[in-house]
Amino acid sequence: FDAFHSSGDVPPLTIANSGIVIDTSSTSYTTTMCPSAYYINDCVSPAGSAADSNYGNFYENSASDTAIESVKGSQPSGMISLDYECESSITKLAGGFTMSTSASGLEAIFDDTAFTDGMVEGQHVRFSSGDGIDHYRMIVAINDGTDELTFDSVAPAEIDYSYVEYGYYYSDWDESDGTETGVSNQCLASRIHTTLPIDVGTELASVSSSDWEGKLGGLSVIDSTGIVVSRSVVADLSADVGFVWRVTFEKQPGRVNEMKCLTVSGGADCSVSTAQESSMIGGDFALSTTWPHEYEIETPG
Repeated sequence: FDAFHSSGDVPPLTIANSGIVIDTSSTSYTTTMCPSAYYINDCVSPAGSAADSNYGNFYENSASDTAIESVKGSQPSGMISLDYECESSITKLAGGFTMSTSASGLEAIFDDTAFTDGMVEGQHVRFSSGDGIDHYRMIVAINDGTDELTFDSVAPAEIDYSYVEYGYYYSDWDESDGTETGVSNQCLASRIHTTLPIDVGTELASVSSSDWEGKLGGLSVIDSTGIVVSRSVVADLSADVGFVWRVTFEKQPGRVNEMKCLTVSGGADCSVSTAQESSMIGGDFALSTTWPHEYEIETPG
């Protein structure tokens, strides 16, 4: 069964009526249709029956018996959780490369000579030793010749960091926390926030969508009034059986990072893809004027 309303874990069929007459003396009957290992009481009514529920009864007048369910349909079940990473637009240092801070802690160099090419003064660098502690420093100068940065404040001196990224951070977009990095206090404390477990097997789509909105809105870094969730069935039920949840963040600042989906229990296989990126203002502009203008009658000497 792979139609829209008959996919997934379809209940076993029930034999409503059987008028089949079989030659019980034939070889195909005794070796294939009614082997004694499976039908220990033979296959003839009224004593005949299968050894267990994995085999159906097919003898004459076997109405209301259950047909064989050879393959159980897959059905979304179990619990998942979602990881939400604080908003940012960044470039990450590739694996195998490091950033090394100077003895003063005000400079840093990279062994990936191309990493600084896209940097701009005023951006921030986030770096970590993998211990869960994130450091943020503003870039105040870039030396492309030596691939060296100058920070606005001292960083831990003479340490190599392999978890490094640079770019823009938006969680404190209105500077309500007073940080100069663009990172809110909540995101400084924890960059990734995980939802409570979500049941993917909830029958009603409206109830499931409300549960998703509540679990995501329960995260301290998300505005719960700006989340819209809808659920639909996968597009091709002949290939997969399951649901698709579309999550729209209407009030999160800046660029929302793609969430990660984790299986908590059951057999749910989940993944996340981005349908539409956040709308962001980017690029450069310049202003110009002319001299003299219509209200100026003298040209400066």
